[in-house]
Amino acid sequence: MIWDFVSIFIIISCYLGYMCMAKKFCKGYLEISQIGEKLFVVSGFFGGMSIHAVSKCLSVPNIAITLLDHIFFVGLVFLLFWRNTEKKILVFSVLITIKTLVENFCTSFLSCLILFWLHTVRNVAVPFLGKVETSLIICISLVMAILAIYWASKHLTSVFYCKSWHFGQERGRYGIIL
Repeated sequence: MIWDFVSIFIIISCYLGYMCMAKKFCKGYLEISQIGEKLFVVSGFFGGMSIHAVSKCLSVPNIAITLLDHIFFVGLVFLLFWRNTEKKILVFSVLITIKTLVENFCTSFLSCLILFWLHTVRNVAVPFLGKVETSLIICISLVMAILAIYWASKHLTSVFYCKSWHFGQERGRYGIIL
């Protein structure tokens, strides 16, 4: 019983850390007011948590929850950040892609690793992931996604600042046609 509360607290803390890092990433390439920054983190956190809480209560399919979560995040970016619609699209596309790829890879890799360890080292004939293992995998996956977003916020400036945002025109070495 106590582990349930601890795991929920840790997962909520990791999700709050993700929202803070998402704000840092978006703020690095888009403009936002100070009130908008706080509103982005608070709205994103409570919106994401309420989407996932409702999904657990109503047994909604994972694909619908993921789609709703992405639509909610895109709406936040479009509402709270200013100017440059093309840059907004690129920023949230890169952010959602990084989070999804890193989180899915880490979740799959760690699940396989733990199941392999349970089967070979502990000699469990039919291993399965319990609540503790699942919570740890979710937390580690979110932390890895946060680290990947932090790395991307430092190393992707050429993608966001050296490209032309004009349709059909290329400028410089990093020109792109949208």
